[in-house]
Amino acid sequence: MALYKVKKGSIYSNKDAKIIGNCIENLMKDNAGEISAKQLLDTAKSIRSPLHKYFDWDDTKAAEKWRLHQSRQMLSSIVVTVNCDNIPKEQRCFVNVVNDSKENVYVPVLTAINKPDYLQQLIKEAQMYINHFNDVLTLLSVEIKKRK
Repeated sequence: MALYKVKKGSIYSNKDAKIIGNCIENLMKDNAGEISAKQLLDTAKSIRSPLHKYFDWDDTKAAEKWRLHQSRQMLSSIVVTVNCDNIPKEQRCFVNVVNDSKENVYVPVLTAINKPDYLQQLIKEAQMYINHFNDVLTLLSVEIKKRK
């Protein structure tokens, strides 16, 4: 079994990661090395499943969380076309930032760019994506070299 950890900022602890990762690994062994989100959820429905406690089984709370998720998707899905060196490009219209009250909120991209604190948050997030992308490229490169 692998040594599972959580990514930075996760709602789970590293102890949780070990439990969740091992369960997923075992489920994948029983399913030709694959698992769908639905299969994971179906497994977690059993009160005896180690994954059960990580899900919200109160339908009222779960419905509210789902609607908040849909709301975030909605805010993240709207784009505008902007010209970058006379080349039209689609850009998200609203971005998520933490405001002065420590609340996650969405603001227009231009608002975020013009407010130093928000701009710094966007730069930090972009750097995290770049780091993640570089990690994936490194992993792929190593795996490709092994096969040659």
